[in-house]
Amino acid sequence: GVEKPGSSQQVGYILGKRGNFLPFTKSKRQLSTAVQNLEFLDDPMAASVLGWRNKSKLLNTYIAPIAGDDRFYTEYYLDTVVGRLNSRNRNIQNIPQECRHIFLPDSRCFTTLDYSQEHLYILMHFSGDRAMRRVYEEGQFGGDIHLYTAGQMNISRKLAKTLNYAICYGATARTISESAKIKDRNRCSELLTNWFRTFSGASDWIQTVQRAGMKSGWAEPTLFGRRIRIPEEFNKWGNLNREAMERKAVNYPILGSDGEVIKRAIILCDSIGLGPPVMAATVHDSISFDKDIELPKEELEMIPTFRIPVDIVKTMTWA
Repeated sequence: GVEKPGSSQQVGYILGKRGNFLPFTKSKRQLSTAVQNLEFLDDPMAASVLGWRNKSKLLNTYIAPIAGDDRFYTEYYLDTVVGRLNSRNRNIQNIPQECRHIFLPDSRCFTTLDYSQEHLYILMHFSGDRAMRRVYEEGQFGGDIHLYTAGQMNISRKLAKTLNYAICYGATARTISESAKIKDRNRCSELLTNWFRTFSGASDWIQTVQRAGMKSGWAEPTLFGRRIRIPEEFNKWGNLNREAMERKAVNYPILGSDGEVIKRAIILCDSIGLGPPVMAATVHDSISFDKDIELPKEELEMIPTFRIPVDIVKTMTWA
């Protein structure tokens, strides 16, 4: 066994002795135990080490630094490239789901609104994809886009969900390999091709905005008409990094629109007396209130020209 799971040198040595192949690091010339290498090993010891690392990070990065505090404070900024709210000076948006139960409301109840599958709804709106409209607007497959994708592509719902969201961020075979933990890049390319075949309208939109973005240097307008500049990027050899720029041409309009939707919701809630301190926190597509309240669900869902469903839950801890 491993006496020091935090020691990369010891972990690499023992995994190597157990017959596992690991690449060498560039600097220290020892076996690399980076996450992306251990995730692809079948050895149960690799899974145990990854589990230990995860728990250690939760404790040391998120729990221990605030363990002696009675309250959690953060600051929100609006200076992000796409216009989403950014939490700093104790980033509440980085708190993992596994740690959120340690946050308790003063009122004994958190009311949280969450825009369900917001990025995919925005992609549907921009692209007009017929398959997405059948699922979301006509209710096929119970409105479950991941179940529909899984059925069309003959894959698991979990993989379908990973793939659907990866597309919104301008996925490539490489990024799918990393997010879905699939080592075979050819398999990832095949998944990407099949997804584009399944959602041909979304595929056409993605290719169109990528071409337009590379030509003009600007992303397509967001839901509320903002255009975001795509900065030139270069790789370490000094060549234009088209992959990174094309990825931004896809995700800038989607993430920019996402930021607008949540800020609209904040303004709407504030206008009816639900601003701070009742409004406790916002994390990406959700807003949490420190009170048992009824929210204007229909108004929150009616985005200009289309609708994004809102899920509302009430919990005794931050969910």
